[in-house]
Amino acid sequence: MVWEALLFASHQKLDNLMAIIDYNKLQGFGSTKDILNLDPLKEKLESFGWNTKEVNGHDIKSIINTSKELFEEKNKPSLLIANTIKGKGIHSMENKFESHYEVLDEKKYLDIIKNYQ
Repeated sequence: MVWEALLFASHQKLDNLMAIIDYNKLQGFGSTKDILNLDPLKEKLESFGWNTKEVNGHDIKSIINTSKELFEEKNKPSLLIANTIKGKGIHSMENKFESHYEVLDEKKYLDIIKNYQ
């Protein structure tokens, strides 16, 4: 369904549409490279007719500026690939696919807030 939606948006030239992919390269069972390799993601999305750019997904200014650039191109939907690190700044969760399933109790939540980098 996702691929069909991507193709539909391009076919209809929905230039008022922007999608953002949080690309942390992890999924529920491990690394996307090992489970279901998506690379080269940018090229795949461009082949679907989307105006596509990549940014550091932890840099808000870059996200805003690049989003503005994307909307300048007409007759294509826009897609921003935000390269991120899952759980960035939280030592017990950073870059760990297991955090997909982790439930935080109040004690762990408060400890994370206290020690957030």
